[in-house]
Amino acid sequence: MDHRRQETSAPGGRSSRLKGVIDPRNSLGAKLFLFFFTTVVVMVSVVGIQSYRIAKDSILDEVSHSSEQTLVQARQNLDLVFDKYREYSLQYISDVDFMKRLTEYMGMPSNSLNYMNKQSDLVGYMKKTMSSVDNLNGITLFHPDGSAAASTYSLNLASLEKPDWFGAVTRTQGEEVWLPSRKGFVGGKNSIGLARVLRNYDGPVAVILIEIKIEALSSQLAGMTLTTSSQEGKGGVSMLDPATQAIVYDKEMGRIGGKSPFLQLDGAKGKLEGQGIFTATHSDGTRYLEIYDQSAVTGWVLTGEVRVSDLLSSAERILAFVVVILIVSTILSVGLGYAMIRIFANPLIRLKRLMAEGARGNLAVRAPIRTKDEIGQLGEGFNAMMESMAALVRQTDESAHQVSATAEHLTDSSKQSSGAALEITAATEQIAQGAASLAIEAEKSHSLSAAISLQMEKVVLSNREMNDAAGEVNAISEQGTRYMSDLIEKTRSTERVTREMMDKVGALKESTSSIAGILNTMTAMTQQTNILSLNATIEAARAGEAGRGFAVVAGEIRKLAEQSKQSIEIVGGITRRVQEEMQDTVKILTEAYPLYQAQTATVQDTNRILVRVKDQMNEFMDRSAEVTRTVEELSRAQQGLNESISNVSAVSEETSASSQQVASISAEQLEMSKRLVGLSEEMDKLAESLQKSLALFRM
Repeated sequence: MDHRRQETSAPGGRSSRLKGVIDPRNSLGAKLFLFFFTTVVVMVSVVGIQSYRIAKDSILDEVSHSSEQTLVQARQNLDLVFDKYREYSLQYISDVDFMKRLTEYMGMPSNSLNYMNKQSDLVGYMKKTMSSVDNLNGITLFHPDGSAAASTYSLNLASLEKPDWFGAVTRTQGEEVWLPSRKGFVGGKNSIGLARVLRNYDGPVAVILIEIKIEALSSQLAGMTLTTSSQEGKGGVSMLDPATQAIVYDKEMGRIGGKSPFLQLDGAKGKLEGQGIFTATHSDGTRYLEIYDQSAVTGWVLTGEVRVSDLLSSAERILAFVVVILIVSTILSVGLGYAMIRIFANPLIRLKRLMAEGARGNLAVRAPIRTKDEIGQLGEGFNAMMESMAALVRQTDESAHQVSATAEHLTDSSKQSSGAALEITAATEQIAQGAASLAIEAEKSHSLSAAISLQMEKVVLSNREMNDAAGEVNAISEQGTRYMSDLIEKTRSTERVTREMMDKVGALKESTSSIAGILNTMTAMTQQTNILSLNATIEAARAGEAGRGFAVVAGEIRKLAEQSKQSIEIVGGITRRVQEEMQDTVKILTEAYPLYQAQTATVQDTNRILVRVKDQMNEFMDRSAEVTRTVEELSRAQQGLNESISNVSAVSEETSASSQQVASISAEQLEMSKRLVGLSEEMDKLAESLQKSLALFRM
């Protein structure tokens, strides 16, 4: 029955141990496995993805540069071809004989007899020159009004309408105009057109149209690709006219003449100039590498495109290889992680079980030492710890026996100390009662002494206040004496000043009298001046015109005399008012002088009274100072008595407090002795319990 239970519980135990190993929160092996697995997978992923990105960018850069060089070289070859046809068109302008015959032909009426001969001659010359240049379909001459004049094609020229490109050519004043591919020029064949105005010194003579075969372009572009031989993608090349958005050349002949979608791409932005390269997504969602280069001769743009997915096929192989490496690395990391669990986690699990056995009291367990690494060192440390714990348990057992014996001795000593503390407590209580009675009597004496001291302080305070009041009266008397002395001196000064003012006013009165005399003299002089000016005026009137200036001067002198008279009258009025005010001042000063004399006598009497008051206050202050000294000596004696009583009271209170404190300490000591007895008994019980606990350890 027990065997079945063990079998039933074994899978559960293994599953719990397996769960403990797998759970990274409870297993160091799981943590190491996850760390190693995550590190390997992340590093391989990062390195592989970065390698894929670098390879992809390198391939794109290399192919872009190579394709751009290929396209530029093709454009340069095309420019050589276009330049050859441009030079051919200039041959007609430089041929003087041809231009002469052309001018004559253009000037002939179409119904003249020689018209057809001239036309045949011109056509023969053009066919002859065509043989020296490859890939020409035909040549046609037009009148300046747009009607056909001659052509290497065998057709009815009268049936040809004015072409739609004719106006653009005539506006160039002789420069070549390149016309995109079409079937509707003259011969009805798929051609590229080169047109220009043939001019002489008199102006435009004709317009020549040279039709070039598409093979002139296909011979340069048909076998051209924009990728190297190692690439799977094939690049398509075409040429377009950015002005009309028409396709000039494409390897699919059916697209020639149609509208090019190249200029509608995001990188083209509707207009291309120079050369460039960009990536764009077409309407079907495929990304292409787009390259373009503009011809310096025709202005047309040579374009090429390569699918990006074709360029990156080798990079995709790198990505697939990275995925394979990642899978292999994942499998290897799982295997290595499991090996790390067996190497590191299993010894730690065994050591954990041994530690659990030691925690249950079995100190005889020891860890097997198989390695010298950190795990082996950990096992050695565990064994040393078990040995130290066993020694500690043995030492603790011995100490428990010693503690038990010490507790018995401590119990006996505590009982003896408790009896002695009880006797000390009784004696201390009697001493405390006597000290309390003495403190009460000392407190009463201290209260009486304090009352006497308070009354003495009041007497001293009253005496000091009276002495201070006497001092203030004395100071006021001295100040009054000084003020009266100053008042006497000022009164005498006022009397002297009044007397001097009376003298000054008298002198001023005499001066105003002198001013009045001077004013009378000036008044007489003014009257005399007025009379003289009047006489001068009369004499000037007698003199007539000769005395007119003198009459003016005499008039001004008379005006000045009148003004002087008015000023003298004003000064005379002021002088009279000053004399009247001085007389009033003399009268007032005469009345005030006796009053100043009476005031001086009164002030002197007041000064003598204040001097007598000062002497009486000095005598009063001397007597008050003697009383103050006597009261202060009595107060000091009272303070000494009060301090003595206070000391007695303080000593009594300290004695009572000390006795009470000793009694309290004795009571506490008695209580501590009782508790010490209880603690000794508890220590004995703890020693027995410790011995029972130590008996559980197996050593």
